[in-house]
Amino acid sequence: MKTATTTTTTDRWTLAGLVFLLSAVAAPASAAQDDREATPEPEVERSPAPLILDVTDMDEARLVDELRLRTVDRPISTGRPSPSPAIDPVYVVVRREDEQLHLSLILPNGDAHDRTTPDIAGQSERVVASLVAHLLDSIAAGGVEPTRTQVAAPTAASEEPEATSSPDPPPPVVEAPPQRPPPPEARAEPRIELAPVLAPAVLLSLAPRPNAGVLAGGGGHLGLDLRHVSGALVALDVRALGLVREPLALARLRIGVGAGYAWRRGGFELPVVLAVTIEPWWLVRDGAAPPLRRDGADVARRPAWGAAARLAPGFRFVPRRPAAPSFRIGARLELAGSFVADAGARTVRIALAEPDGIRRDRVQLGGLELGLGLEAALWFGATGRGRAAPR
Repeated sequence: MKTATTTTTTDRWTLAGLVFLLSAVAAPASAAQDDREATPEPEVERSPAPLILDVTDMDEARLVDELRLRTVDRPISTGRPSPSPAIDPVYVVVRREDEQLHLSLILPNGDAHDRTTPDIAGQSERVVASLVAHLLDSIAAGGVEPTRTQVAAPTAASEEPEATSSPDPPPPVVEAPPQRPPPPEARAEPRIELAPVLAPAVLLSLAPRPNAGVLAGGGGHLGLDLRHVSGALVALDVRALGLVREPLALARLRIGVGAGYAWRRGGFELPVVLAVTIEPWWLVRDGAAPPLRRDGADVARRPAWGAAARLAPGFRFVPRRPAAPSFRIGARLELAGSFVADAGARTVRIALAEPDGIRRDRVQLGGLELGLGLEAALWFGATGRGRAAPR
């Protein structure tokens, strides 16, 4: 009886030791499994989708440079993608129409985001690049909705179908219609134009003295006009006139500098210029300069100072070749006033003593005068990027 009790106690201690040994072996394995489950897997960083450009009437090289400044981590290409690209590209489609830029951003899933912005001369590539970068950021943040869905890639229709063993014929290739050349009036307008101006004219005195006559001289203008694309105008003008009244001959040379505006509408052009002038003059009698006297005292010949307003409505002929100069011809009207600074503002009146002893006016210059003539201008300029707008 005593021996049986001892055997039972020994078995219990043996079983308890076996359970403890199994628990000690299982605990490290369970802890290692928990550690594996708690350790996060490293995330794989995806490269951004490349940009494929499909643009017309734009400087592609400049657009690529502008995009790289704003999307430094994206590959940019102006050709077709590879047949099996690693990452589906994003297509950037830009078209010009009615002085507007129409932009479509087509994502790999077929969503299209369309935007329209004004076409600013010389700034088109910068505007498009800024708009593309802004759209990409907004799409990545989930802040915009697509304007179209299930849009096919623009180059899919022009790619050749792959050869297959299917008996069905390949789908027909749809070719885009050829673009029509722009009309002459829609060609790119130069930002700066320079025109030599030639204008024969006569000058009439609006307040003539008795015996002096209305005709104040005849001759012409030679000038240089500088016009900005906005219509602002700067003008340099030189006028040479002559008048003969026996036994006197008068020569006048006026230099004027002015500014104004050259308004255009279709083939019509109207320059308007306000100018300040200085006018030296010379008097000749019997081949020599006669002395000038006033109230019995000799006086010096002084130049005339004044101002002038010029209108020159005319028709402008624009050639079809973009680099060729345009030509304008029309009328010229000028209202001018001048004076000589000699003890005040004076007009110049030259009088001669007649055989009867009476002094009569023969020549007059200064005061209010009207110039009438024809004007021709030949506009030269460097072509800009923007389309011409009617002015």
